[in-house]
Amino acid sequence: MIDIIIINYNSTDHLINCLRSIKDSLNGFHANIFVQDNASVDGVEMALIEFPYIKLTRNPQNIGFAAAVNQVSRQQSLYHITKSGYVCF
Repeated sequence: MIDIIIINYNSTDHLINCLRSIKDSLNGFHANIFVQDNASVDGVEMALIEFPYIKLTRNPQNIGFAAAVNQVSRQQSLYHITKSGYVCF
């Protein structure tokens, strides 16, 4: 199993393409996909229609890439980074 963290900011079209690529590439592997959105205004919720299994969290303001990665890592207790697969886009 791998945990995938994706940080999004006003790039929902790219996010959806990324999620499609991940889905096509997993080949039976299980992945937890966490999308941390930094206050996008381009309809990021649309990703949930096609990918209802992603864990989407939205920030009220753009806190930056590194802070968003740390935020989702703390929220999901992803402190086992070196023991399991960890992918960050």
